[in-house]
Amino acid sequence: MITIKRVLHPTDFSDASSAALAAACGMTEKFGAELHLLHVIQDMTAIAPYGAAEAYLPVEWHAEARQLAEKTLSALPGPSCQAAKIVRTITEGSPYFEILEYCKTNAIDLTVMGTHGRSGLPHLLLGSVAEKVIRAAPAICMTVRPTPK
Repeated sequence: MITIKRVLHPTDFSDASSAALAAACGMTEKFGAELHLLHVIQDMTAIAPYGAAEAYLPVEWHAEARQLAEKTLSALPGPSCQAAKIVRTITEGSPYFEILEYCKTNAIDLTVMGTHGRSGLPHLLLGSVAEKVIRAAPAICMTVRPTPK
């Protein structure tokens, strides 16, 4: 029998992420588990050409991004989710690396992530955070496609 005590939902606040949040809430309710919500603020200096992030981003960008993330994350998951406990965390860095580190550090049993469903060239160029996490995750991973509109 699988025991699930901690469910992680990494969120980028997208529609794909919202669909996965509903699934994560369902899993926490089914197993009486904690729900961990994680948002990673992308380290722009890691993906921009040398010096470009500093040149093109306003100085207050980081503080504003963090403030917006805190406000948005505090409103999740919403009143319909009946998780035993909710833990909210914001980190900064490479999303897939931060997600994997969070899983290891917090003994996560299940990660429920949204997938944007990119394929072809966009997938090749942008990569897939969900795919990278699935390949290296220390525990069970579940991906959820966005709800069709």
